[in-house]
Amino acid sequence: MALPLPSAGNRGGQAPRTAKQNWLQDEDIKGTVAAKIVDAKAGDTARVAVTLKLKLPQGIRFDSMGTTNPNFKILFDAFGADEQAWKGKTVNIAMEHDTFSDRDWRRYAVGK
Repeated sequence: MALPLPSAGNRGGQAPRTAKQNWLQDEDIKGTVAAKIVDAKAGDTARVAVTLKLKLPQGIRFDSMGTTNPNFKILFDAFGADEQAWKGKTVNIAMEHDTFSDRDWRRYAVGK
């Protein structure tokens, strides 16, 4: 299934949380953390474009992002519209501080 194109706008939404899945938390990110994409599943709305199953040093975590999430654009540009092609790829995740909003955001990066 092809992923939707990234779009401009507010930060994208995340998938509804379920008790059985261990979702990525900001506290899981200390410095820059390398994570392997174990699996990726296309969402069915712009709010949830893709859900990722990630292997971090602490274990398996899930993360999701919508089409307006800057991280989705970073991964889409690097890995393409077929979420199955994302499997096995390694990404770096770090916390980024926005001085305007005085908030911390997770930022994904792909090594070249």
